Amino acid sequence: MRGGQAVIGSPPPAGCVLGVLTGWVLLTQPLQVTLLCCVACLYVVLRWDRLAASNVAAGIGIVFVLFGTHDLSLASLGWPLVGLGLVVAWGVFFVRNWRFPGTEDWRPFRGQKRIVAGVVLASVVVGLVGLPVRPNEFGLKTRQWPAVPAFGCGGVGLDAIVRGSPSDPRHVWLEDQLTTSTFGPLMNLVWPEGYRVRFTPKAEVLDGWGNVVLRDGDHVSGTCGGANDDGTLDMSPPFN
Repeated sequence: MRGGQAVIGSPPPAGCVLGVLTGWVLLTQPLQVTLLCCVACLYVVLRWDRLAASNVAAGIGIVFVLFGTHDLSLASLGWPLVGLGLVVAWGVFFVRNWRFPGTEDWRPFRGQKRIVAGVVLASVVVGLVGLPVRPNEFGLKTRQWPAVPAFGCGGVGLDAIVRGSPSDPRHVWLEDQLTTSTFGPLMNLVWPEGYRVRFTPKAEVLDGWGNVVLRDGDHVSGTCGGANDDGTLDMSPPFN
């Protein structure tokens, strides 16, 4: 019992399945869906005993290890390394704390407030700076935080088409339709912090929360940004 509330025991497969689902959401879904899933997962986990709940970490870790990277570059190994850390931590915890179900040592989590506070703090940080770049995503050249919405701006008028390619180091650029543009026929861009692109197979530009804001072939008639000293164009939302 925990404060008059029974702690729910769960077989290991249930925790692993919940962990796999949570890991998939973290790697593929926008921030809004991710937060909803994490809240639901946190609610269930805190009602389980700590050994069964620890299997959630193992499930998340397995997903990160198997699907957390699209190449072997150092920059893309962050997710698999986090996953490996979760699996190792689960193994150590399981060896040190496992007891037969029904014994006195089959205990619930302690420090629930600290766990909830940690999740809330992590959510706030991610909301401000954006999600980490995930598998099959490529980071874009960035300049500023995107969290503060633009309520008004002078902006720059454009007549351009979004283009992108995974083989181009820029990944995304604008193809200008105006012959008199000061930026040239192909515009090099600077994006808000957290912006990234994925190819499905056409380019899709995502904001820091993982929402699609532009696609290859979209027409862009303006941006809230302006020209930078290095000749790049600041692509600050909203995009017209």
